[in-house]
Amino acid sequence: MRRFPLLLMAALFLVFAGCAEDAPTINDSGATVLADAGYYPTLPESRWLYRIDSIRGGQTQTGVAEVRALTLPTTFANDSVEYRVQVNEVRSGATVEYDTLYVRKGEDGVRLSSPGLQALSGIPAIPGINISEIPRDFLIVPYTTFQGSWDIFNLEFSPLPIFTLYFRVKGKYLGLTDVTTAMRTFRQCARVQLTFEALFPNPENPTDFLNPIRLNETADFYFTRPQGLVLAEGSAAVFRLLRGDLPLDRSFPRVRQEVTDLAITQPDPFCLK
Repeated sequence: MRRFPLLLMAALFLVFAGCAEDAPTINDSGATVLADAGYYPTLPESRWLYRIDSIRGGQTQTGVAEVRALTLPTTFANDSVEYRVQVNEVRSGATVEYDTLYVRKGEDGVRLSSPGLQALSGIPAIPGINISEIPRDFLIVPYTTFQGSWDIFNLEFSPLPIFTLYFRVKGKYLGLTDVTTAMRTFRQCARVQLTFEALFPNPENPTDFLNPIRLNETADFYFTRPQGLVLAEGSAAVFRLLRGDLPLDRSFPRVRQEVTDLAITQPDPFCLK
């Protein structure tokens, strides 16, 4: 018969203890825990700010440009394949340029596209030109930790029987590594290398096949699982190619693009199963 009074007393003790003036202090100085975004956050309003340095020879031009990247609430769909839209604002002095990227999470990893690539993927085969099927998107960072490479684009054209022009883009996964930027050190980043190889006529004299432009340019990109791209470093040719330009120079400076600030949108509610 005494069980009920004992339970009542315990309940009253918890109520008054919870309202006591000396309640435990809440410590909110711990590190912020971000939801895993699979190497590339795609929730709307995620923001990144990058500083771009240009390195030519032993000379470094610090802060020659900056990139403000923003994921939009809008999406783009093609044949029921849906992408998150990201807009990049590139500032170099008084010059401001914009480019648009399409991002989606495939079964193999994060896949990237652009309005130009989506348009090119619909071009039919051209007789006399050996070209792989133009993809509507390409793998930019794999989910699985395999040490391997993959073809992104391959075009070959032989204007003469003994002369073949080509334009190739490849990706390669180089494992996990730590990287340090001006913002902080990021642990266990997936390192992906993009290679751009090309042999094409010199624009100054296109008929001189003995003096073509030959390129073999690479750049490395580092992605974290919670925060996406935090560092990219390599040939400016690869950066121009990703922004939709066709690099036609014989030599290119090295470019270092590192994150200086970011704000990653979290799921709502914050804690998900």
